[in-house]
Amino acid sequence: MRAILAACLLCLSAAAFAGQLSVYSPDLAVMLAGANSPAFADFSLAAQPRDKAKELKWNQLAARQGQAIAQYNLGTMYQQGLGVPVNYTKAVKWLRLAADHGFALAQAKLGGMYELGQGVPQDYAKAQKWNRLAAQQGNAIAQVNLGFAYGKGQGVPQNYVAAYKWNEAAKGATKPASETYKVASQNMAILSRTMTTAQIAQAQQEASAWRAVHHNGS
Repeated sequence: MRAILAACLLCLSAAAFAGQLSVYSPDLAVMLAGANSPAFADFSLAAQPRDKAKELKWNQLAARQGQAIAQYNLGTMYQQGLGVPVNYTKAVKWLRLAADHGFALAQAKLGGMYELGQGVPQDYAKAQKWNRLAAQQGNAIAQVNLGFAYGKGQGVPQNYVAAYKWNEAAKGATKPASETYKVASQNMAILSRTMTTAQIAQAQQEASAWRAVHHNGS
């Protein structure tokens, strides 16, 4: 039953980031780089109407100056071949720099690349390291993937309570129409078939406690 359950659980690492570049946020850019820094100015230009050549140029300039959003964007461009040839090695390089700055989107995407072995040797333990860091910041995709890993025992010890907890956290952070919400809901339904009532209650309590600490109860 456990093997069947693990096989049925769903994750989002392969497709969830398809086509995704971070949306420019002046507030976030100020926080990460400072409004008067050259990196802020470079990234501001990258946020103008889409011109892939210019977007690449300005993201490269800002990324080399340590701007985490630009590093994430550049890594995404190399991962998906957006204006450049697909190059997983370069994607990992830039995503890791952004992830080391604590940028949750980069951490989640880097976790996915370790899961798939893109640009790095496949390593489930490292994948869950990055998924956990992103999940703790409220990234719902990383939360689903971490829940998947706990359900399957992939890179972490198998733990259905933890699996249910992280899927519930993801469900609570997303809109019902989103793919993440649907996947989290399906995983919770699958897990509940094997878990006891007490285990489900424990997982719900842990998810609620996590939200209270990380989202001020919202």
